[in-house]
This record gives sequence, C-alpha cells and structure tokens, in this order.
Amino acid sequence: MDNNDNVIPLFKAGSDSAELRYLVETWQAQYLHHGQSLTDPKTAASLRVAMEMVTFALNGACKHGAITEEQRDQLAGIVDVGRIAADEWQK
Repeated sequence: MDNNDNVIPLFKAGSDSAELRYLVETWQAQYLHHGQSLTDPKTAASLRVAMEMVTFALNGACKHGAITEEQRDQLAGIVDVGRIAADEWQK
C-alpha cells in the first residue's frame, strides 16, 4: 500500500474538524441504513479492504494515463476519509 504522504488533505490545517466528523458520521449512517455498523470489527475491516482496492484502482488509472497524478492525489484524500471512518468507529 502507498504511503499517503502525497494525499491532498480535504481540509486546511487548523480548520474545524466538523467537516471531517460529519463525513465520518455519514459513512456510519450509510452502513446503518444497510443494516451494518462500522462498530463491528469485521465491517470496519471490510471497509479498509475496499478503500485499499480503490487506492489500487486509482494508482492503476494514473499509471495508465486515465487520470493525472494530481487527480489521483485528490481522490486519494476522499479514500482516506473511508479509512478514517473505519478507524474512528473502532475506538
């Protein structure tokens, strides 16, 4: 898996984390809508795997010229929110 040093953050440093909290809660709400919960370790692990696969797809798309590195990095920021959501609901 890539080191996420190249990921463009969704929020500026020092910004209120309310936006991130909202997105993390939205992930959970969507899972609840489907009768699942990110508080379940298996469900959270499954989300991490899905985000890993999306990362692989983004890297492949970039490698083959379908998207630019900048586009990949911007999309990787969105993928990271999924990872964060999986981790947050396991705390």
